[in-house]
Amino acid sequence: MVSIYQLVKETLQNGYLSLETENKISQLFESCVTTEDIEALITLQDAVAFGYVQREAHNITQNRQVKELVAVGSK
Repeated sequence: MVSIYQLVKETLQNGYLSLETENKISQLFESCVTTEDIEALITLQDAVAFGYVQREAHNITQNRQVKELVAVGSK
């Protein structure tokens, strides 16, 4: 079974947090969390905040906002 720590480690290596990985982390967080997992999540949070890791969810939100602005501008 994969751990939060392992998922975070892979994400940091890739520099990209997919929705799938984000959902897996959320599910694992609800069931079983170690101190190592929490420390990894803090590291991941910092990496996202400082731009070392990009979130797919953030990109989707940005694209949706741009489309909404274009739709409003074309009316």
